[in-house]
Amino acid sequence: MFTIALFERPVGEGQDAIRKGALGFGIQEHADAVRRVEAYLTDFTAKGWNRERDYWWCRDEGDPVTTILLIAPDTPS
Repeated sequence: MFTIALFERPVGEGQDAIRKGALGFGIQEHADAVRRVEAYLTDFTAKGWNRERDYWWCRDEGDPVTTILLIAPDTPS
């Protein structure tokens, strides 16, 4: 099972990302999590996938932060 974690990083060099919550928990299949991320990104003017670090990002023009979405395995409770 997977979680889609949401982070925000201020626009600019060298800024750290801060966890802001999750888009979804307990997603059964990784492919389903990817579809959810891709659907979320459709409303943003700037978006992409960082292949090197394996996360998606998005923002609208003028936003002070970039939203980062990371798919991770659920941790046992």
